[in-house]
Amino acid sequence: MICPAKFLHKDVQLGKVTSVEVGKVPEGELLQGAGLGLTAKNTLSLIKQVQVSGTKYTTEDIVVLGKTDDLPVLGRITKIFIDEDQCLFVSKLILLEFHPHYNAYEIVGTGSTIVTTPDRLLSFHPHNTHTCFSPSLATSQFVCLKQHFL
Repeated sequence: MICPAKFLHKDVQLGKVTSVEVGKVPEGELLQGAGLGLTAKNTLSLIKQVQVSGTKYTTEDIVVLGKTDDLPVLGRITKIFIDEDQCLFVSKLILLEFHPHYNAYEIVGTGSTIVTTPDRLLSFHPHNTHTCFSPSLATSQFVCLKQHFL
């Protein structure tokens, strides 16, 4: 099923679509408070993947939301919503620690949940996590950034 989004002419392709009402999803208050003009009665399409201008985003992808003084601000996409005008990512912020030996960021925890759109990302590249083969770090997940942001 294809979602009737006005921005589909901007090279957006959707995966499987499920219609949901903003007020009936756990992230409803977060979506309404994101400053995007959504109310509890708005209907959104919940999807697992979307392709925006040639870049494919799926749930569990890591995205660069911004940067602080010495670390990038990363988020893990937990849900993707589409409405008539925009694509919305619900992301769980990730706490990081840089390991210069691996030239990668270790995920050491998660923080708050935010709502963002693809055009608000610092980089359009989605990232994946990797598990280290070192016995001391065997359960750790790492993110190697595709670009330098700092």
